Amino acid sequence: MHTYMQQGPQALPPSHYPPRDWNNEPTINLARVLAPKVKWPPEIDIESRTAPSA
Repeated sequence: MHTYMQQGPQALPPSHYPPRDWNNEPTINLARVLAPKVKWPPEIDIESRTAPSA
């Protein structure tokens, strides 16, 4: 964690596992199956994906 925060993700050793998209992961976890998918209002979604204006 310390290396990541100071030097970025390129400083970490390569992972032995492929990346996972938890939104498209088939699962047997009942809580994940039954939980509603998060749908943010468009203005909040855009704000969370863009850099703050200086």
